[in-house]
Amino acid sequence: MGLNERQLTAVKLVKEKGSISLSDLQNVYKKITRKTLYRDLQAVVDKGILKARGDRKGRKYGI
Repeated sequence: MGLNERQLTAVKLVKEKGSISLSDLQNVYKKITRKTLYRDLQAVVDKGILKARGDRKGRKYGI
């Protein structure tokens, strides 16, 4: 799949919770910037693994 550790964690969280937000991922990676975490999530969406629903602050990521 070619995913980094943060991206794999995001996919794992989605499988556990059903969907996550950027804030959920920020709670796991407190020292990583919001922008970097957003890019990680967007890369997983671009690869077709997750789907993004909603706009900006209300965006949720799920399968």
